[in-house]
Amino acid sequence: MIDLVLEDQNQCAAIKILPRERIDLRDFEILKAFGVKYQNATGQAPRLIAIAPTEQIETHGQVTVYPWESVV
Repeated sequence: MIDLVLEDQNQCAAIKILPRERIDLRDFEILKAFGVKYQNATGQAPRLIAIAPTEQIETHGQVTVYPWESVV
């Protein structure tokens, strides 16, 4: 499940909130599928974002993981 999709006329971001510190790459499959479908429909790649209880910003393929504290 994707928790939030933000879109305006110039860009789109899909956000997934992860409850665990340990990252399971399967959690990103829905974000990647959304990214492919959105890009096929619009010609633009969306930002794929996860928010998790991690210590630092991480990148896993197309998905950027931000610590919960960075959004407060």
